[in-house]
Amino acid sequence: MTPFRKLQRVSDYLKNLSSDNHTHLFVTDQAHIVKSLATASGIVVAKARPELFTDGRFSSYSISTVIFVIHPDLGSGRTEENENSMYDQMGEVATRIVADLKENIDSGCSTLRGVSCGNISMVPTASVFGGWFGWIIEITLE
Repeated sequence: MTPFRKLQRVSDYLKNLSSDNHTHLFVTDQAHIVKSLATASGIVVAKARPELFTDGRFSSYSISTVIFVIHPDLGSGRTEENENSMYDQMGEVATRIVADLKENIDSGCSTLRGVSCGNISMVPTASVFGGWFGWIIEITLE
């Protein structure tokens, strides 16, 4: 399978990825996500369109994407306790997304068949896109 076909499969997987009753966005760049977040509330799962990186000969390549599991700033109602609780809730959503991705890759689900897992990291963030906080999941697939 060509790297471009794998890129399309990963894109299709992310586009259709949904969990719980959270707002899901499939975005291209920072301006797109900021515009989409203007009317969002609660926990938002924003999935960036994947990118293909290659050595030019396509004998070596990777597909990278980022998923943001974020919530708007708690504002004047912020306490350390409710902020920690929100991080925990969003961490559970992020962990479920990663576990499902890994399971779908390992089981050879039709959308991700032929894709293997490279690196996955989960990084907490305190302020992105004008005050949103939560988790950033960085994914590299091969």
